[in-house]
Amino acid sequence: MDILNFRKRIAAIYVSSCFVILPLFFYDKYFNISREKWLCFMVLSITLFLCILGSFIFDKGDWNINGCFSLKNITDCAFLFFIVVNLISTVFSDYTSYCIFGHIIARYNGLTNLIFYFLIYIIIRQYVTDGKGPANLFVAVGSIVNIFALCQYFTLDLFYMYKEASDRSVEIMLSPIGNRITYSGYLSILFGLTLVRFLQSKKTGAGLYYIVATALIFAGGYASNSDCFYLGIAGAVIITVFAGGLVINDLYRICLSLMMGSGALMVMSYAGSTLKSRGLAIRSSEGFTLYLESNPLFCVKIFVISVIVTVLVYIIGRLRDKNAPLLSGLSLKIFRITVTAAAVALIIKLALMFPFDNQMGNKRGFIWNIAIKDFIGMNLYNKLFGYGPETIYEIYKTKYHNDFVTVAGKFFDNVHCEPLQYLVTSGIFGLAAYLMLLISLGIKLIKLENYDKESSLYLAPICAYFLQSTVNIAQSATTPLYFVIIALAAGYIRSREAKKENTLKCSPKNIL
Repeated sequence: MDILNFRKRIAAIYVSSCFVILPLFFYDKYFNISREKWLCFMVLSITLFLCILGSFIFDKGDWNINGCFSLKNITDCAFLFFIVVNLISTVFSDYTSYCIFGHIIARYNGLTNLIFYFLIYIIIRQYVTDGKGPANLFVAVGSIVNIFALCQYFTLDLFYMYKEASDRSVEIMLSPIGNRITYSGYLSILFGLTLVRFLQSKKTGAGLYYIVATALIFAGGYASNSDCFYLGIAGAVIITVFAGGLVINDLYRICLSLMMGSGALMVMSYAGSTLKSRGLAIRSSEGFTLYLESNPLFCVKIFVISVIVTVLVYIIGRLRDKNAPLLSGLSLKIFRITVTAAAVALIIKLALMFPFDNQMGNKRGFIWNIAIKDFIGMNLYNKLFGYGPETIYEIYKTKYHNDFVTVAGKFFDNVHCEPLQYLVTSGIFGLAAYLMLLISLGIKLIKLENYDKESSLYLAPICAYFLQSTVNIAQSATTPLYFVIIALAAGYIRSREAKKENTLKCSPKNIL
C-alpha cells in the first residue's frame, strides 16, 4: 500500500470509528458522560493525527499537500477565521483555562475541540471523498442507540446501563448518547442521513431497512421528550426538497418515511398513556411529547392523514411518470423563494417577541433574554470577539446570580441556542465566520445537486442539526459528529469539482 492510500484508509477508518464508537462508548454509568465522550473523541482524533503525521516520515520527500487548504475557498477561509477569532477571544479572556478545554460544569466544547474540528476538516477534506459507507454505519449504529433509548424510556434496563448509576443519572440520561437534548441532536443528524439513503436505495430490502430505521428514529424522538428533534426533522425534509433534483417517486418515499414516523409516534403515545394509566413508572413527559401522550387520538389523525397523502402521491406517480421532476425551473424557484420568505418572516417574528417570556421553551426564554441584553451591554471588543468559549457559566453566575436564583431556579452553563452562544462567546466575527462556513458549504452542495444527487447525503444532516441547534447546545457527544459530516461534505465537494475540472480539460475543444 502506498502512502497516499494509507492516509485515505486511515482517514476512512477514523470517520467510521467516530460514527460507531463515539455514540456507543460510555464507562462510568453516565455520571461523567460528557467528559468520557470528549476523551473518546480526543483519543480517536489524536490517533488520526499521529498516523497522518507519521506517514510523512516515510513519504520519501513527497510532502505534496495541495488541496488541504485554499485561500480561494470561501469555506476554508471561513473555518480558519472562526478558529482565529476563538483563539483571540481565548487569549484575552478572563477565563483562559476554561476556554481551552471547557469548564468542568460546561459541555467540553472549548477551543481545543474547535481546533480539532478544523484539523479533522483539513484531513478528511483531503483524503475521504465517499460518505455512503460511513452513512450506512451511522444508520446501523443509530438504530442500536434508539433500541437502547426505547428500553430505557420504558424503564427496561436490559443492558444493565443503570446498574450502580446515581439517581440523577437514571433521571436525566437516555440512550448511550447522554441526556435528552443531546440525544435529540443526534437523532436530527441520523434522520437526515437515513432519509437520503432511503431516497437513494434501489433494492427493496434496503428500502425496508431504512423505513424500519426511520420508525425507530421517531420512536426515539418521542422518548427523548425534546421538541428540538421535530425541528431537525423539518430541516432535513425542507432542505432535501429545496436543493432540487427530486422526482415524483422521491416525494412518495419522503411521504412514506413521514407516514412510518407518525405511525411510530402513534404507537408510542398509546403505549405511554396506557402504561401510565396502569400505574407503571415510566419516564415523565413534557412539551410536545406530553401533548402526544395526553392526546393519542391526535397521533391517530396525523397517521391517517399521512397515509392518505402517501397513497395520493403513489397514485399520481402511477398515473404520471414516477421519474418526472418533482420541482424544476419556475416551480423550484417559487418553492425556494417561499421557504426563504417564511424563514425571514419567522426570524422577524422572533425578533419582535423580544423580550421573551421567561418560561418559554423550558426557560429558554429566560436565558435568551439574559444573553441578548448582556450582548447589547458589552464593550466593543467583547461585541466583536466575545467572552471566549465555555465562559458562560462563570460570567453569568457572577453577573446574574440573583436572576438565576429567583427566576430560573438554576444556573445555566449555555444559552441553549448555538448561534446565540457563538455570538456571546466569539462575538460578531465568530458568528459571522460560523454562518459563512455553513452557508458557503450549503450553496456548493445545492449547486452540485443539479447533476449529482449524492450531495443531499451531507446537506440534509447538516441542515437538520443546524435547525435544531437554534434551540439546543453544542456538546461532546454529538457536535463532533456534526463537524465530521461537514468535513465529509467538503471532501465530496472537492472531489466533484476536481472531477469536473478534469472533464473540462479532457474535452475535445480544450485538447484542440
